[in-house]
Amino acid sequence: MTDDELFEMIGHEIALSQRMGTSITPEQKRELGRGWLSRNIGKLREKICGDKAIEDLASKGDTIPLVAALTPLLGLQSTVVSTATIAVIIARIGLRRFCASDWTKKS
Repeated sequence: MTDDELFEMIGHEIALSQRMGTSITPEQKRELGRGWLSRNIGKLREKICGDKAIEDLASKGDTIPLVAALTPLLGLQSTVVSTATIAVIIARIGLRRFCASDWTKKS
């Protein structure tokens, strides 16, 4: 699955939750998805980057256990967006890059 497809999935979920109907285009859905991530990135970092177990998993570089560990953490946040989709996007960005500002402060 491509990043565009993941953002389109997020946009679709948002469109359904806001009763926007099904007439919005795939491009509009991707835009909604990217906008959602941009608006929520700070909250996501707070949930994820302070977790020592997540930092340890990131150093191992194995995506599947990382996504599995991220999903329940993200589930603690109230959202209309699938936590698994968010976890996959974060894993694609790269957790070290995603949490770089938080993890470099500790060094």
